[in-house]
Amino acid sequence: MRLTPHQKKQFKLTIILLFGIPAVVFAVYKGVQYLLLANSDPSPKEIIVSNVTTNSLTISWVTEKPVETFVIPVTAGVEGSPVPDKRGAGKRESHYVELKNLEPDMNYSFILLCDGERYTEGQGGPYIFSTAPVGMDTPIPNPVHGSVSDSSTENVIVYILFTNKSTYPVSALVPSSGNWIVDLSAFRSIEEKKITMSTDNTQLTLIAKKGLSKIAMLQGEYSELFSKDGKLLTVLSLNNQSQENF
Repeated sequence: MRLTPHQKKQFKLTIILLFGIPAVVFAVYKGVQYLLLANSDPSPKEIIVSNVTTNSLTISWVTEKPVETFVIPVTAGVEGSPVPDKRGAGKRESHYVELKNLEPDMNYSFILLCDGERYTEGQGGPYIFSTAPVGMDTPIPNPVHGSVSDSSTENVIVYILFTNKSTYPVSALVPSSGNWIVDLSAFRSIEEKKITMSTDNTQLTLIAKKGLSKIAMLQGEYSELFSKDGKLLTVLSLNNQSQENF
């Protein structure tokens, strides 16, 4: 069917409207999104110390908007070199930094760098920690593993701790595959930082967290949560909900 000049003109106008309106809507959406991100707070929140050993530990936290972060360990007032996120350079909302080559039974403070801003304390006071003392106990590896079901696991961190909060958490980043593994032999007591073994009857809390709002949590005895070979019996599914700091 041939189109008259008038019909051709109307057809072109329709095409412009069909493609132009979504483009305008998208531009407005991106503009609002940019303003929201620009006004978000870059300060660190929900700071967690995990995987404590005699010479290393992990510091993780979240921010309201994606920022590039580093941790600067401080000993006796002397700042060390900035340590980047384990995943390398890049702006993220979930941050995971491993500090290694530390001294046993030593007190440290640390500075969090978020997009160049220095943060030395939070609501609970200055950022401080201490490594575990050297002991005679040798930990026996006790790995557990599982999966997280989410469209993107890039910013997901898994934490496991004693439900009574008597130990530091053990933690791991979740790779893009969604499959994670954590060694429970790294449990250390809060008070003396001694190796603390878990048993089949130990009450555990398992948390998978992505940013400030997406979370999955399980609680129960080890034997209820994991199979004999250490596989989590439930696939973790992240939901939008709030969670108190643990």
